[in-house]
Amino acid sequence: MPIWRERDSRFYPGFRSCFWTGLAIRWACAPFLLQWFHPDERQLLEFAHGWAHGRIHPFMESELQLRNQTLPWFFGKLIALWDALGWNTPQAYLIGIHLVIGLVNWLGFWALVTVVREGKLGGGSPELDPRRERIALGLGWFFAVFWLFSFVYSRGLSEAASFAPACFLLLALTRWKPAQAGFWAGLAAVLRYPSALWAVGAGLWAILESRKKTVGAWSKDWALAAAGLLAAVAAGGWADWLAYGKFLG
Repeated sequence: MPIWRERDSRFYPGFRSCFWTGLAIRWACAPFLLQWFHPDERQLLEFAHGWAHGRIHPFMESELQLRNQTLPWFFGKLIALWDALGWNTPQAYLIGIHLVIGLVNWLGFWALVTVVREGKLGGGSPELDPRRERIALGLGWFFAVFWLFSFVYSRGLSEAASFAPACFLLLALTRWKPAQAGFWAGLAAVLRYPSALWAVGAGLWAILESRKKTVGAWSKDWALAAAGLLAAVAAGGWADWLAYGKFLG
């Protein structure tokens, strides 16, 4: 089920304009984010450039194996594309990275808006509520135009990288999609290891929500969640294995 459904706009049709405004603001921020360079962005850019050109550059973080390589591997593909187009400068690389992170994190914020709109903790599709729609739309506009969100969450920071999967995890929990919840919990943890706390919180929530289920249904849900979690961890471990020669460096 998608994050945003047009048929749900019967009460407040402004959700479409809110969504595109928030995305446009984030993308407009990308050139201005080049005014200062955060250490996390330097690490991400150096690692990604190494993936694009077939070797990991020697610098402190690569020697100490400090960063998971899932995100750098992905952005290495973007840098390779930029090189093919002739946009082979650090500024061009970073703008592309900021555009992608801005898009994904805005989808994360929109997942929070969707959680408020749907107003449920488990499965099902409750009737639309005008008051809840109004609150969700106000929250969406706040996320869309408040400058802090568009600047901080469009950067290549470790915290920003794990934010969107954590939001998707929350949405998957409220819709009771165990496999999706497990995957997003694992990805949030892989992108920034302290974010494994999100997985712990999600597990506690799931225990409370599933306490009235039969043993068979409970076992199936947890098996699906574990499969999703292991898939995300395996992807992160594979990227580290290619870079460092060990699983989850």
